[in-house]
Amino acid sequence: RFSEHKLLNYEILNHEDTKGDFIVCLDLSGSMRGTKEIWAKAITLSLLEIQLREKKRFICILFDDDVREIRIFDKKPCSEDIIEFASVFFGGGTNFEKPIKKALTFNGDIVFITDGECEMHRGFIEYVEEVKKGKIYTFCINTRPTVSLKKISDRIITIHQLTSRGAEELFDTII
Repeated sequence: RFSEHKLLNYEILNHEDTKGDFIVCLDLSGSMRGTKEIWAKAITLSLLEIQLREKKRFICILFDDDVREIRIFDKKPCSEDIIEFASVFFGGGTNFEKPIKKALTFNGDIVFITDGECEMHRGFIEYVEEVKKGKIYTFCINTRPTVSLKKISDRIITIHQLTSRGAEELFDTII
């Protein structure tokens, strides 16, 4: 589906009216270890490819209980960079507020990739609603989104939606 440009994330996030950077907040907390981590990194690398093809700067905020790294891609990474990226894992606790606050300092749409095992304070949710410049999409890996993620997200996508046979029907409702 990726090579045919039929992936859900391609359709949702590849709109011409999207301006500015493209920011991904990637959860690398302990609860993401294993299959969830693999899914999250696969989605991130797919989005990287798509956005660089669209000539957008790709910003990846890697976090667990704090923002651990910010990687900025202006051009396609070499295979060594991809392997190094795929090997990074932190494994700490989870804090959603710090990476989202950092992502909001950039100008563009935000994709939040997580297993959703964290809540945010009501005051922070109100702050996000006031200052966000683009849309916030959330990919939930093997879980249901928390109440606070539902409040800040313009669209929530689950792995089941990405892999189901009905994914193409979902495209039509989003576009």
